Amino acid sequence: MASIEELKRRIDLKDLAERLNIKQGKGGDDALYHSPHHPDKNPSLSIFVGHPKYGTGWKDHSADVGGSCIDLVMHVRGGTPSDAMKWLHEEYAIRF
Repeated sequence: MASIEELKRRIDLKDLAERLNIKQGKGGDDALYHSPHHPDKNPSLSIFVGHPKYGTGWKDHSADVGGSCIDLVMHVRGGTPSDAMKWLHEEYAIRF
């Protein structure tokens, strides 16, 4: 099974957001998405890749939560870290 750190390195958060059916914001900024938990007039979920302050991760500003690929799966699908890791392994065909 891939470690948490390996999953974080291998999984592109923007690709993951698409696979989780998180609606992308309009206006050309490919880092902004709508919260999966409520209707957003304006996108409230940001994905950071190599950001000078936030590094690589995501944040749902409307819920004040964020983190790694594992946290994003749990935010959208619920479940435990173990459930999220299993889903990521299956979704990305990463061998256990």
